[in-house]
Amino acid sequence: MANKYNRGPGINSAAEYMVSGTPFVTSSGHQEIGVTDPVSIKFPYVTSWFQIRHSGSNGSCTGLRIGFTENGVKGAGAVTGSAILHGMPDEQANNHRNYFVIPKAAAGKDDGSLHLNLKCTKIFLLAEGAAAGCTIVAGLTGIPDFPVTLSGSNGFFGVG
Repeated sequence: MANKYNRGPGINSAAEYMVSGTPFVTSSGHQEIGVTDPVSIKFPYVTSWFQIRHSGSNGSCTGLRIGFTENGVKGAGAVTGSAILHGMPDEQANNHRNYFVIPKAAAGKDDGSLHLNLKCTKIFLLAEGAAAGCTIVAGLTGIPDFPVTLSGSNGFFGVG
């Protein structure tokens, strides 16, 4: 008889986040991330943390957008409809965006990176001003997949 309590790691398994993560690294060329079509990065397992470094671009690139949905990183993630969520009317404004920006590092400085302790399986990237590149390093858990899709349609607010 099978043991119904013998389960693998899950999204709420605290031990998966307490141990060191399995390394994951990927890099793009200096102009592979465009300004109109987001690039998606799919992690093979749920992350415990990740760090993104905005690397090489031409002089017109001002930053690198990072989001958790394609709509979010495009800035099309404004909440629509008549319901006001969480009591904040600005969530329905057209300028409500669901991404953050890593500014281009100044010449000779190492400030174009961001470290986040977040569990996710996919991120979306979009350059601002002109094409850019990046390097991503992550610590992966042993959790094979996130059980839900992060989207505003599924009730996750602030992702687009």
